[in-house]
This record gives sequence, C-alpha cells and structure tokens, in this order.
Amino acid sequence: MKPGPIDWLRWQVGMPTLHGKQSILQSIFADWQWQVSDIAVDTNQLGTFAGDIERTLAPADAARAKIALAIDAMPGMDAYIASEGSFYPHPQVPLLTLNTEILVLHHPASDRWFQAAHTDYFGASGQLTTNSWNELVDFASQLGFPEQGLILMTAEPDKQQRQILKDARHTDELHAAFEQMTGHGPVVAEPDLRAHRSPQRQRHIATAAQALREVLES
Repeated sequence: MKPGPIDWLRWQVGMPTLHGKQSILQSIFADWQWQVSDIAVDTNQLGTFAGDIERTLAPADAARAKIALAIDAMPGMDAYIASEGSFYPHPQVPLLTLNTEILVLHHPASDRWFQAAHTDYFGASGQLTTNSWNELVDFASQLGFPEQGLILMTAEPDKQQRQILKDARHTDELHAAFEQMTGHGPVVAEPDLRAHRSPQRQRHIATAAQALREVLES
C-alpha cells in the first residue's frame, strides 16, 4: 500500500551536529515553520576529516548512524536530519577536488526515510608539508584563511599519533602552533573541512538542503 501524504509544516526537527549545520537547514525550511535544533551528540566518533578517527562508513550510512545517535539522545522530535560530506578527486581531472554533501531525513511517525545530495567543485583543497613559516602563510592565504579554517598537524605516519590543531582563527595562533610543532619535524597543513570552518562547504550543504526540500515536495 502506498504511504499517505505527510504534513511538512511546523515541525520540530533535530539535527545531530557539532558544527552549526542546523542554521543552514533552518534558513532553507523557514517558510515551512520548521524549528531545527542541534543535538550535540559526538558525531566525531564516526570519523574525522583530519584522520585522527578513521571514517569507516559510507556517507549515507554515516548520516543514518548520526540520526540513530540523535534519537537516543533526544527522542520525540517530528523528524531528524543528518548530513555527511565527502571529498575526492574528479574522475577525469584528478587535480580538481569534488565535494558531495548528502542529507538524510527520518520521519519516525511513518518510519520513512528521504535522501538528497549535491556534488560540486571544492576549491579550498590541497596539502602542504613544510618547515617554512612563509610557505605556510602563503598556503593559508590561498585557501582563504581565516574564513576557511586550516588544520596543522605533526607529520607522524600514523595520524592517530599526530599533534593536531583544528581551531586556529588568527595568524598568531597558527604561528604559535607552528613553532611548537616544528620542534618535532615538518608540519602538515590542510584545509579544515568541518562545516563551521568552511564557507564553501556551507553553500554546498544549503544546495543539498534545497534538493531535499524538492524531494519532500514531490
């Protein structure tokens, strides 16, 4: 039997996130009078972009796992939405990086699941290994720091053993961490891909949210 229609208006929606994604969803669904609340579960346990915790699940499965954590932490919401991003080389032009953002929505009352995705180029990509502060400053500028976040790491082969700085917002913070880390050898720098530190990723999530809205409307 075909499921009946769902009234999408005036929902209380929970979003498992540590990185401010709920504000993006709130703006996309504002005219539906959704109240999107962040549910501060430890989504990092499913993996991190920096690699200190391995990401082992496929993106859609990771989003569903986040929803399961959110339901356990805060049951009773009208719906739950989770997002998961992935980054990979363009299949024809490997020097270009693609970013796919997947959004999964679960409606517990009907036990229905909905999904949408958006893929686009991601310009703030690349990695630098250096002992030179001037090289690091140039790399950070190319990425768009401080609006686009930067991660610094020591260069141990095992990422789980590295010292990692994720939250520098000013050049002086970068410099202090760089000076400390160079005492252990070269420093690895790469863009911070967490949503609250990546304006480009925020735009891609917003586009994926618009695609999810179109799925729901259909």
